[in-house]
Amino acid sequence: MVCQRRFPREHCTIFELSPAEEALLIKRKARVPEEFVYCHYCWNIIKDPEAGPRLMRDTAERQMLQLGVAPQRAREISTRYFDRLIQLQRQRNQRMH
Repeated sequence: MVCQRRFPREHCTIFELSPAEEALLIKRKARVPEEFVYCHYCWNIIKDPEAGPRLMRDTAERQMLQLGVAPQRAREISTRYFDRLIQLQRQRNQRMH
């Protein structure tokens, strides 16, 4: 959950990793979550085409700073990540129309 509040599961959007995604995390020695649970409010933010990428960019930057990445470098990396998310979103939208 993004907000960390507890909601009944029937009021949440739940995702599980695909086998390929799970294998990638294992290869990178990252913690593999059983599932991703988003409350209704958080899911509306994440799926928003403008707010979702901004949230992901800012979260990535904050995590890098907590891991000791230099502030300028963290900003550059998270901005590239944001730009890539927007690019993928535009490509998906073009295919749908």
